Amino acid sequence: MRQDAITQQAPGSVVQAGNQGAAGPTHRVWPAYGEETGRRAGVWDSTHGSWDVHIAGYDEFCVIQEGEVVITDLQGTQHRLIAGDSLVMEDGFQGTWHVPHYARKYYFITPSVK
Repeated sequence: MRQDAITQQAPGSVVQAGNQGAAGPTHRVWPAYGEETGRRAGVWDSTHGSWDVHIAGYDEFCVIQEGEVVITDLQGTQHRLIAGDSLVMEDGFQGTWHVPHYARKYYFITPSVK
């Protein structure tokens, strides 16, 4: 499942995602800013697991609020992020997200200007 599909859910929605079938991670979202502008912001969290990500048509800025994530790009470079770390995933990014235990982030998504 693409991350943009995750952030389009109703507040507190539970979404199953990942490469692990029914045992995959559970994602929840609490949107705070809406669809009418093409930009979205809110809170997202995830239980343990891994999933593929392909960012298409938008850019995402996020700040990890709790836990840890390991993002691996297609070249195999790993980026370990913990609470307080931030990142930008630009349009076209492809890779894997892995949450070792639990993670929560604030996110802001805007249409790509590419």
